[in-house]
Amino acid sequence: MVNHLTRLDDCYERGLLRKVAASNDKAMQSLAQAREWVIEAGYDCDAGSLRSALMAAYMGYFHAARAVLFRDGVREKSHYCIGVHLEPIMKRDCWRTFGSYNSIISGDYSRVISTVLMPARLLRKSANQ
Repeated sequence: MVNHLTRLDDCYERGLLRKVAASNDKAMQSLAQAREWVIEAGYDCDAGSLRSALMAAYMGYFHAARAVLFRDGVREKSHYCIGVHLEPIMKRDCWRTFGSYNSIISGDYSRVISTVLMPARLLRKSANQ
């Protein structure tokens, strides 16, 4: 079962992450997709479709994470293992965005949601100008 994987080596050994040629082009394409999903999250939020907004925001984060993997020369077969790959970055940087890494892990998503959806709405508004 995937959720028992805790080490990066486990993800590679099971084929859920694999090394590929690093690609800045693919990374930039993923960032473009991430931006489109985040803009869509803003539209959904403005329309009151909060579940749709959260799904679109998730897709935005997924594509942004894939951009990092493409840059690092890694291909994913598991959303969970993306997190394992990015965990050192998250532990170092998440507190700047969300207040603390532990609040995300413990399921305190209220700060995460407000932090994700507010920029999505602003990005959507700037896209319309």
